[in-house]
Amino acid sequence: MTYMFQYPQFVRISMRIDNQFKKYGLHAYSEGHFTERARNMQFKGIPVLFIPGNAGSYKQVRSLASVALRKALHSRPGFHFDYFTIDYNEELSGLNGALLHDQVLYAQRSIYRILELYASNLEKPTSIILIGHSMGGIVAEGLISVIPDTSLISLVITLASPHKRPPLFFDSYLYNFYTDIKSWDNKMNKTFIAVSGGFSDFLVAPHLTSSTHLSVVTTHIPKVWLPMDHLCILWCKQLVLVLNRALFNSIDSQTRQISQNKEYIISVFKHYLLRNSGIKINLKENYNLPTPIDERGEWIERLPRQYSVELAAGTRKPQWYMIRRADQPMHEMLSIMALNLELTNWIFACSAHMIRDQSRVCDDAVHLSHLSEIVPSLKYKRRFLHINLHQLNKNLSHVVVKVPATSEPITLHVDVHSEADRKIIVDLPVWSLKNKVIIDETPANRLYYEIHFPNLYHLIQSYSLFVQPLQCNNQNHHASASLSVPWSNLDSHAIFSDVQHEPMTLRLYSNKPSNMADLAPFVRLLLDPNCRYTVSVKISILNMFGQFARFYSPFIFANIVVITLLSLKSQLFNIENKEKCSLFFTALMTDTKPFYVVPVAKIMGIFLGSSAALKILPETDIQVLDKEGVGTIIIILLYIISIGMVWILTMALVISIFCFESTVHKIFLKIVSRSVAGTSTTDWILKGLKRFPCFLAVSLISLSISTCGGLSLCIGLIFYFLKLSQMAQDVVEDVVTNAIKTIARKFKMRPQLQETHQDLTSGSIPNDGQDVTNAASTNSQEIEALDEASDTNNDENDDPEDALPSESNTLLSSVGEIIENSELYFHFTIFCLWFLVTCINFPTVLRWAHNFKYSTKLEVDPSFIPGVVFCACAFVLWEFKFPIIKKKWYKPLGYIIYFLSVFSFMYGIVSIYRLNYVLTAVIALITLHQMFAPKRVLTCQSSGSQGDDGYEKVKAKLDALRAAWLFDTISTASKLCALSIEFIALCFTANHMKDCMRNHIPYESSITIGISITK
Repeated sequence: MTYMFQYPQFVRISMRIDNQFKKYGLHAYSEGHFTERARNMQFKGIPVLFIPGNAGSYKQVRSLASVALRKALHSRPGFHFDYFTIDYNEELSGLNGALLHDQVLYAQRSIYRILELYASNLEKPTSIILIGHSMGGIVAEGLISVIPDTSLISLVITLASPHKRPPLFFDSYLYNFYTDIKSWDNKMNKTFIAVSGGFSDFLVAPHLTSSTHLSVVTTHIPKVWLPMDHLCILWCKQLVLVLNRALFNSIDSQTRQISQNKEYIISVFKHYLLRNSGIKINLKENYNLPTPIDERGEWIERLPRQYSVELAAGTRKPQWYMIRRADQPMHEMLSIMALNLELTNWIFACSAHMIRDQSRVCDDAVHLSHLSEIVPSLKYKRRFLHINLHQLNKNLSHVVVKVPATSEPITLHVDVHSEADRKIIVDLPVWSLKNKVIIDETPANRLYYEIHFPNLYHLIQSYSLFVQPLQCNNQNHHASASLSVPWSNLDSHAIFSDVQHEPMTLRLYSNKPSNMADLAPFVRLLLDPNCRYTVSVKISILNMFGQFARFYSPFIFANIVVITLLSLKSQLFNIENKEKCSLFFTALMTDTKPFYVVPVAKIMGIFLGSSAALKILPETDIQVLDKEGVGTIIIILLYIISIGMVWILTMALVISIFCFESTVHKIFLKIVSRSVAGTSTTDWILKGLKRFPCFLAVSLISLSISTCGGLSLCIGLIFYFLKLSQMAQDVVEDVVTNAIKTIARKFKMRPQLQETHQDLTSGSIPNDGQDVTNAASTNSQEIEALDEASDTNNDENDDPEDALPSESNTLLSSVGEIIENSELYFHFTIFCLWFLVTCINFPTVLRWAHNFKYSTKLEVDPSFIPGVVFCACAFVLWEFKFPIIKKKWYKPLGYIIYFLSVFSFMYGIVSIYRLNYVLTAVIALITLHQMFAPKRVLTCQSSGSQGDDGYEKVKAKLDALRAAWLFDTISTASKLCALSIEFIALCFTANHMKDCMRNHIPYESSITIGISITK
């Protein structure tokens, strides 16, 4: 973390365009007494413009600018940097692409204004350096396209900027902006440096920051070696120091401005960001020339191929340690490490042909220091060189290491070996959870090993590498491991010591390119020669899940939309076939299998991926993911996980509907009451809107026009939730009421049923008066038939109480009829669609709220069309009772929705803004269908099907009434008569004549009995 020496100051710089962009502002950074110069608009340095990113503050330039100022004061190079920064009002440019065009235009005018500030200087800068963070880097990249004179921009440094694509395209403006950048990229001839934060950045994945220019991750950068989150990358001291060193060394000493030599700037940043040997970059060319050696000091040559030199108290005079070069297989490679050696020119190759004091010495040599590198360390600086001795000039006999006179402790580790002896190729375990031993035990004094992993190629893979010391000669031991990725600058490092014992995680930042199949990642082990180690590897299931969630979780939302559409399609088919809307969970179980969508999308993607199709249609998101290495297996796995997510979310919604209606109502009431006079008035308004929802729909449409469509979607979602919860409460009340009535009737009938049964068996019919008895006696044939039916039932159930289960059947039947509520199930699915489209447009609501103090209406509103269409459809859906079962064309509508679900799967996984229009089209089609589709004309087959259902329902009701009329004849007689007539009619309609004749002829007698009792 960086810290301040003086309080930072930000001086506002006026611009003519400020009246057009009142939200934006240009500032100059300064500290202490330099602030007075900035206020007087006196700038004499090298201009640098910082562009903040998504929700970024202009004050985030503080760390870079402050360190640059302090370095200029301490080093006194004769120049300094003037840092300027743009205030974009912390806008959410990553969620709304329409903001990018305004930001690019303001940045262009800012460049002109900054260069105007240097007009009176003798040495005027002709270009400017751009540093962009997050989406600010994309603004800087887009700035090249609009600025007429591209020479005004000499260097662009981006920090955690998604150059490849954003994690998701939230609107078409963002998609079009990136499409334009790709076409401009071929024309750009600027120096771009892209830096990514690594695995700690959960907002922008490392593989999204890669560009065609120099790209690097912070774990790869020497003297940094750390991952950084999305904001930490701006103030991490290690990275800020490295970037400032690179900037100071990119200045031309003659013009005191940024160098116009692009190759030189690239070499400087490669030196500081990729491989830092510790030498000065401007002297690097001199290292290719021979150099004289001061042979004074002690020249020491040791014969063993592996040894260590420990100078605990340093040395009083210079020492030269000589490693003999030999044309033997075991003398092929040299690995040497120097600890705490503060010397830039520390290793050479020479021909020791001179003899001095009984030892060979060199008088001139060839530099090898620039081939070395600084490696990660906990305590001392470690310089490491790994070189092939056989590739050196044969005239060179020795490699020599210089140790100057010092009182500091110095350690050297020398390891001469063959390449094949230290190169190990490992097949990583795929299914086994056990540790796979790579090296059982390292021999003594071994420094270097190289372990290759050919089957480590996908970013979802994750393994744990264990480097465990078995025996050490000293307590303070130190080893390091570096995972090198040959196809990009994506190395990562780990340290194993007496205080750090955690295994190293082996995982990639990006998939292996298809054109680099011969290359494999490898781990470079730098061990402590004083220890013996065992090395093993093990698959890490938890980290694999973490990798999957990190890179692929943004794609789950589109899969949820597809699954919801398939469930809706199943419900429409069920209405067509069974004349009722199925439960959402039933549709989810039956018609959302992966093979319903994935194969179709893959096959269609092949045709749409042809060159002819790409001229007309954009590239599908499936093809984009294929290029990034997302295979079919991962797509199917994502789909299956999304099904589980839909289950969890819908279950949470069901619980909320039944349990939290009052809580949501109170919260909504409290929020609305702040803008309306009093809670009671608000409550009265809400009751009126519930009674007449059409007025609310009209209000939401006007709200979409006057503010933004996303706001009306949010308010409509809350009201829809209240409406849905009210419907659910009505269903619960009906179920409980019917259950109580049936149970009460059951207990009331139990004591009288035994007496009634005895009367039936004796041939008498209970009645409330003599008139009923006489009427019943005149119908002896019907009574005898009733007795026969009673005897038949008694044969099956000897106990008269066995007739009671018909009451349980009646209860279940009535509860089933109530629970099978097509209206509730239909509106539940429509509510899910409303919820999904609200989630897509919620970033627009955030932008509207952020911009509210400047304007109540959002000028560029991607949510306008969905907001208006959904609210217009709500006018119909909330006012009338839907679905209308007797409508035609449910199946064609279902096929259209299936096509839209496949389209969503192909084009909406990354570009989720397209789902906006898909969901809008679905709700519009459903509403138009319910309004204008013709009614079905029942055919004989359909009448028979309807008769089957009616036959069973009337039969169940008639069973209940036959038992009830025995003790409550007056109240049930008319119902018994009517149901018996309906039942006989259904016997003929439903083709149940044989069943009626065999078991249910007594119901004909029920008509006569009912008429008699009624009289």
